[in-house]
Amino acid sequence: MLKAAIIDDGVKQCLYENWIITSSDIKQAADCVFNSGVEYTETHAEKCYKIIEHYLPDSSLNEILWYNIKILDEIKLKADVSSFVKALELCLEKQVKFIHLSIGSSSVGDFEQINAIIEKLLSNNVIIVAATNNRGTITYPACMQGIFGVKHNPFYTGKYYTICSAPRDGIRLSASSDHHIQQVYVTKSNSFAAPLISSIILEYLVENPQAGIAEIWQYLEKAKPQFSCSYGYISNSSDKYALLKQWYKQKHEPPCPIVVLCGFDEYEMLSILESLYQQFLDDGYNAKAASDSSAANRQRFCQIPMTRYINEYLNYLSYYFQCDILLVGIIKKRSVILKTDDMTI
Repeated sequence: MLKAAIIDDGVKQCLYENWIITSSDIKQAADCVFNSGVEYTETHAEKCYKIIEHYLPDSSLNEILWYNIKILDEIKLKADVSSFVKALELCLEKQVKFIHLSIGSSSVGDFEQINAIIEKLLSNNVIIVAATNNRGTITYPACMQGIFGVKHNPFYTGKYYTICSAPRDGIRLSASSDHHIQQVYVTKSNSFAAPLISSIILEYLVENPQAGIAEIWQYLEKAKPQFSCSYGYISNSSDKYALLKQWYKQKHEPPCPIVVLCGFDEYEMLSILESLYQQFLDDGYNAKAASDSSAANRQRFCQIPMTRYINEYLNYLSYYFQCDILLVGIIKKRSVILKTDDMTI
């Protein structure tokens, strides 16, 4: 069986099969004993596990032997760096192949100790998924080379993630933390985005237990939603529907065409957007419309949030809706200009 570990605040062993409680050589936590007589509440580790479980096929889950390593106290959800290092050393001792981490340190004084044990794990071909902290500061080990560092994107949902080739913060993976799992309450945060990535990697490792870091990156690149869109632009108010349909026929194969209306005042933009949207619907197209106007929701349109990552968000919308065409009305100046590699209509 594939050996995997969650280092966190502990999973209640009686709830799950294929779990091992750690030995008592780890300060604060080793036996994963929960206070008797205290009403049981779901731990952070259990929420992470349930997200992994949600996305993993049963055939893969049944092939994983989990090590339950509890180092965080139950109240403050904190641990000292020596406990963290000992937990990682235990993974090395038990020949664990995969480690899931929602924890790490942003204290520069801890980096040397963490780096030393992480280097040993990586040299033994251990795969580590780690969430970065929610403050956006450098976090070890999430920001280290060789680690699958993860942050959440508040616009993503379900099994959606993207990969950045050269991130400034060292975190290459941006993933959904919005999973819609019944009776599992999670916030939109980095620690609940990381389990999605863990589930994808674990499914691959069950079939390819000797896989290394480079091979896993190749798999993640291949497995991610492949959706890069074609853009067209409308910048005056003349009747463009016939030309737009002609352009659409050239772009109708995936990826989904995105048409952007720009340079109009708000009233005119909404009027043109509504007209084009209705014409596409009348002709039987699965069209969707979105706008940065505050009136968007009142007019059947999805409202675009104020974000620098506008192209990324529009690409995600087209993926989420799986529509034939996405019509977008922009009235506000943005710090990041939309893609302009396609035609102006």
